[in-house]
Amino acid sequence: MSPSVKASLETLRMNAGGKTDEVMLSKRELEVVRLFVSGMTIKEIAEQLNRSIKTISTQKNTAMRKLGLERDSELFQYAQSNGLANLSSGSAGELSDQ
Repeated sequence: MSPSVKASLETLRMNAGGKTDEVMLSKRELEVVRLFVSGMTIKEIAEQLNRSIKTISTQKNTAMRKLGLERDSELFQYAQSNGLANLSSGSAGELSDQ
């Protein structure tokens, strides 16, 4: 796992107070969120990752539920404030192999 992905997974487990939270996204959920906030559509993500549109949509919605987010705009804000939008594109290939 690349250092940037590992750091992002750690960030997702931390709340604003710096205490470990119960929120933990799977690698696939994190991958979908990262690609979505980078500007890709659900269809484009599904095609790139060789998964169905329904699977990608479910993974995105599950991640949002785990994070307590209701709108895509909240997901974009969360990703920006937690550095998910800045992960290198090379991380996607690493994650999709798992």
